[in-house]
Amino acid sequence: MNHYVSSSSNKDHSCVRSLLFFEASLWGHEASLSEREWVSKRFNLVRVLDLGYNYFSKVPSNWGLFIHLRYLKIYIDRILYALGFSMNIPDSICTLENLLTLCIYGDADKISFPSGIWNLKQLRHLHTNGRIIFRGHHSSKADDQVMWNLQTISMIKLNREIACMIEKGRFPKLRKLGLRISWADKDKVHELLSCLQRLTHLHKLKLDFPLKRYKGRRPMPSNYNEMKLRIGCKPIELLQTLQHLSNLTTLQVSGALDLPTCSTAFPACITKLKLGGIRFMNDDGMNAIGNLTRLRLLRLLGDYEVDNSFEINCNAGSFSQLQVFEMKWLNVKKWKLGNGAMPCLQTLLINCCINLKRLPDELWSLNSLRQVKVVELSSALSLELANLEMKDGCDLIVTDLGSLFS
Repeated sequence: MNHYVSSSSNKDHSCVRSLLFFEASLWGHEASLSEREWVSKRFNLVRVLDLGYNYFSKVPSNWGLFIHLRYLKIYIDRILYALGFSMNIPDSICTLENLLTLCIYGDADKISFPSGIWNLKQLRHLHTNGRIIFRGHHSSKADDQVMWNLQTISMIKLNREIACMIEKGRFPKLRKLGLRISWADKDKVHELLSCLQRLTHLHKLKLDFPLKRYKGRRPMPSNYNEMKLRIGCKPIELLQTLQHLSNLTTLQVSGALDLPTCSTAFPACITKLKLGGIRFMNDDGMNAIGNLTRLRLLRLLGDYEVDNSFEINCNAGSFSQLQVFEMKWLNVKKWKLGNGAMPCLQTLLINCCINLKRLPDELWSLNSLRQVKVVELSSALSLELANLEMKDGCDLIVTDLGSLFS
């Protein structure tokens, strides 16, 4: 970590404004006490500090020395937090009043911020790969606990406290937001999500509904009540809470279950839609998605616990602006493409849809199609594609992972 390279021969480190670390090892390097002291004493005037994969067993407590810091990226020891421990962010980070972007990565399921986080008035982007929780007492006064400039929260646990903060306008300029809704709160999902109406600037929303898995249990048949039973919120209720988000262009739902069976419209401005953990789809759901006139990218990901299959029917003229379509792990047995559907499709990705026996004939007449990639396919579909003559300008890529290891 202390192998320092500078473009200047001047050994006065006080002139350094950006410090970035690169670690060649795949597993990174744990920063020692002497290395941490070397950084904090010699480079405390930096504006940008990216520690790369030089990870720490805990978040250092002396960040208050870096008073000019605008960007901080730190990686925390993956082994400790993989065991389920929460990562406690020290109070010293909350003294970095000039900080604009904070990135904290590791395998911690929970990242706990102190009440002093409200002191980061200039903070614009808060990136983590664990769910953020707040610890300590948070004042009810709105004037001293408002993050006026915050635009991004990558993932935060949505509970009554956070919902109340959003309703009171504590994050008035959020544009990108990820919400983790615990299984324990399944009976309050609709109530909690109602707070989103205050986020009028929201452009990107990720909803993560973790589902309980049962080891050794056989795949179960899906039904129209999956979301209500396992999440506590009907598909129509979920979509109704999103209707007012007039600026929303990107929506991602993990744990979508039977959401693609709902005829209620998605927010009209959506251009990118990703639904994960799908257990069942029907014509009503596909029609609702296909009527999104601005949709450019659609990713549909299935759930390996389901053993019953379904069809995907795209009506004539639907998906008028779609350019990229991906199906992965879907238990789809038949795909129909109506006349004039997906006229702008350029890229088709099909991964591990092993019950899909063939692709619709109408697909090959699309003038815009440039690439079709199929991975881990059925023997019937493999035979069909092997005998297919592709038109000029369109690439067909077929990868059978089973044959690679046989």
